[in-house]
Amino acid sequence: MIDGDIGSGDAVRMEPWNLALRFVLEVACVAGIGAGVGSAGSTLLGIVAAVAAVVVWGTFATPDDPSRSGRAPVPVPGVVRLALELAVFGAGVAGWFVAGQRLVAVTVGLSAVIHHLAAGPRLAWLVTRR
Repeated sequence: MIDGDIGSGDAVRMEPWNLALRFVLEVACVAGIGAGVGSAGSTLLGIVAAVAAVVVWGTFATPDDPSRSGRAPVPVPGVVRLALELAVFGAGVAGWFVAGQRLVAVTVGLSAVIHHLAAGPRLAWLVTRR
């Protein structure tokens, strides 16, 4: 839902169900990264990869992003944040595949597509943020 004109920098609001889905996807993708790296290397490497994903996810943000707290420890343009999100979600799905959890990978992947389709106004907002 849009609370104003996207081009003017007004706030974009995300639906509560989509924010909840996003949170579950974030956790699932971090776990997928850990599972994939862990199954291809070692458990310790999997844990390190998952922690690294969490640190990157929480550090680089677009100020006033409606899907986050609005704070940006390291502010980045919206397209950079969007690329980061797609990379983490993609890596999480790939990780589940590498770990042999194909059903989980497909479920997480389809859920990520649903989330991003429902978050269209936020995606448009991100693309316009510098």
